[in-house]
Amino acid sequence: MNTVLRKKKSGLCNPSTTVLKNMDFHQRGIFAVIGGPRIGFAFTLTQGQRLIVGSSPERDVQLDARGISRKHFSVYWSGDKIYIEDQQSSNGTFVNKRKITAATELKGGEQIKVGITTVLKCS
Repeated sequence: MNTVLRKKKSGLCNPSTTVLKNMDFHQRGIFAVIGGPRIGFAFTLTQGQRLIVGSSPERDVQLDARGISRKHFSVYWSGDKIYIEDQQSSNGTFVNKRKITAATELKGGEQIKVGITTVLKCS
């Protein structure tokens, strides 16, 4: 089953402005870049999956912008919860303006700041 996330002109992460097809919100996490050079880029985290995000093309999700390490952070499922964890990045990973030093649960709506890029966990 393919998932399609497409940005409409009026914004991201709002059910009235984002088209989601074949999406079960209880089994996926949706992340969208809302600030920085890749604004509008989005990716999903399927239940049971772990994604490594960084500037290197070898990462699962590449965010190549100033201040992002080659292997910056990971997002993953543990049971029915989604967590984010810094991967010993040079500049740190911030969730709602707080630097994280351990695995941190994401419930939805958090802003994740890495370098000059801001990612919003939509659901």
